[in-house]
Amino acid sequence: MCLSHVPPTFPPGNEVDQRDMSTALTLVKDLISAIDQEVHNYEKNARLQEIYGKVDGRTKAHLPWERGSFSKDEMLRRKLVHDGSMLWKTATGRFKDVLVVLMTDVLIFLQEKDQKYIFPTLDKPAVICIQNLIVRDIANQEKGMFLISSTSPEMYEVHAASRDDRNTWMKLIQQTVKL
Repeated sequence: MCLSHVPPTFPPGNEVDQRDMSTALTLVKDLISAIDQEVHNYEKNARLQEIYGKVDGRTKAHLPWERGSFSKDEMLRRKLVHDGSMLWKTATGRFKDVLVVLMTDVLIFLQEKDQKYIFPTLDKPAVICIQNLIVRDIANQEKGMFLISSTSPEMYEVHAASRDDRNTWMKLIQQTVKL
């Protein structure tokens, strides 16, 4: 039974009990909400550890917006926001299966090779800084979206499994960019 649907019933003139019950109900709701958030954080961290464990330790991605490269260990310095499989359309028009990992400040493309994840060496960087990242849907394709990076001027075309999946990705990327 949902707690928000249990109206406390008190005889008239029992305002103190009614106020105490209302306060207790609010505290229980807050506790449940806090527990839900902790479970969510735990699940995100467990998923990040799972992805991290599959990334090849030798793989590195070039970071065009700063000197250096992005290695496997960089992933643990961030929080996972969302992840999922997508198709990345390359410059040649071919689609590559990739695992897209949205972190607090970067979007990462990983490709599976020999049961490990690597940073794909395609025509564009595999790690995108999400600062000022623009996300647009593709007008004539319900599953596709463009990721436009102004940090390192590039445009990526990616396709989700469904329209709802694409909309979820767009919403989460836009929310994360604003943080």
